[in-house]
Amino acid sequence: MSVSKDDKSGEDENQDVGILKMQASMIKQWETLAYSKLELERGSEAANTIKYLLETYFRWQNASNCVVYRPVFIRDLALGEQFFNEFLLQVICAVAIRCSTDYNVSSGGESTSMSSTEAEYLARAKALLSTEMDKPSSIPTIQGLLLLGQRECAHGNLSQGWMYTGMAFRAMRDMGIHLDCSRLPIFGFGTLTVEDREIRRRLFWAAFTWDKIISLALGRTPTFNAHQTISPGPLLDDTEDFQLWQPEPHLFPQYQPRKSYATANFESFVKLCEIIQAVIMQLYVGRPRLVGIGKFIQAMRTRLNRWFDCLPAEIKIDTANLPEQCPPPHIFATNALYRASWILLYRIFIPNILPAPSGAPGDLMREASTTCTARADEIYHLSKLYAKSFGLRNMTYVMTWSIYSAATINAIDFRSDNLEIAASAGPRLSMSMRSVDGIQARLTSDCAF
Repeated sequence: MSVSKDDKSGEDENQDVGILKMQASMIKQWETLAYSKLELERGSEAANTIKYLLETYFRWQNASNCVVYRPVFIRDLALGEQFFNEFLLQVICAVAIRCSTDYNVSSGGESTSMSSTEAEYLARAKALLSTEMDKPSSIPTIQGLLLLGQRECAHGNLSQGWMYTGMAFRAMRDMGIHLDCSRLPIFGFGTLTVEDREIRRRLFWAAFTWDKIISLALGRTPTFNAHQTISPGPLLDDTEDFQLWQPEPHLFPQYQPRKSYATANFESFVKLCEIIQAVIMQLYVGRPRLVGIGKFIQAMRTRLNRWFDCLPAEIKIDTANLPEQCPPPHIFATNALYRASWILLYRIFIPNILPAPSGAPGDLMREASTTCTARADEIYHLSKLYAKSFGLRNMTYVMTWSIYSAATINAIDFRSDNLEIAASAGPRLSMSMRSVDGIQARLTSDCAF
């Protein structure tokens, strides 16, 4: 019996999945070897700090956009192979510092404050970047550039964040990471290993999603887009979905460990960013195109509702039936961004306070007000859940932007002539401001909050 092309493709994919899962199952052994190597090369204190910061990064930050494929990164840290370089390690350490709970971590052997240690890691990373720029493009350098861009934006260094992000995008195109892996040999990139293909897929979608978030935050046009016929396919390794996630037990002793669902969440996050891109291009690039605006709004409503309806139960947060404990931060972030996407769709049509585009139908402006208020209220309840479980700490850029979006609506409602609307907006606005102020305090001081 002959095997069809689709059957062959399915067999190949299953084979790839098996290889990736086998590699992922060995991560504990590779971690032991990697940390032993760090201790041998850098001394026990520096090695322990790096180990702690890597654990912090993968606990709180990586699952939000999956820039680094952990099993292969740890393996190549141990072996000194192609998917690891010192620049990426220094960037990860600099990024992880702000989620650290140890305010006397050391970067090289002497105890120092959190801010000075972060500055040391950052300075080393930027010095190493100048060396990497003289070499051919590489995956760990691209990963480091994306993380550095995110770090700079989170600290308010928007020009630097935009620049590092753009460098990452150019290097990705240089390596053909924006292309379907199965077609790369046609373009002269040679045959790729299973791990190389998975890393490329993850890195592409990490860049795709970050492009949408930075566009939202800076008010700029998305530049890194996906094309259905040539872009990399979906992720294959879902091992991380079934690994347990929990915050630091000594800080959160009451928190019950739960499955991470990091890959499933990220795939849903990608689909949500595709909707966000459509909204940005229609309403926020140049002047809003109001011809057929009613049909466009309805189409986006349908897509958003369908997205939420199709969201796996394990990563869906229903604000009408909130759990006792907040799910892992990456799941919270996706659910908050979903609500903020509704605000993005409708906010420019809110009358009275914001200048709505001329020609917008009156019923659309009324719909905009009620929809944005409802979604801002949902973000308020989500934020309370997060604060109850984790405090106002370790919030990613996506979380911050979502809360800020809700804050703009809360401020508008607080000034409403309708006393009932104004009164209900008070607690929401207070929570929004407390969250934003807390995030700012975390970025500008060594104090926890």
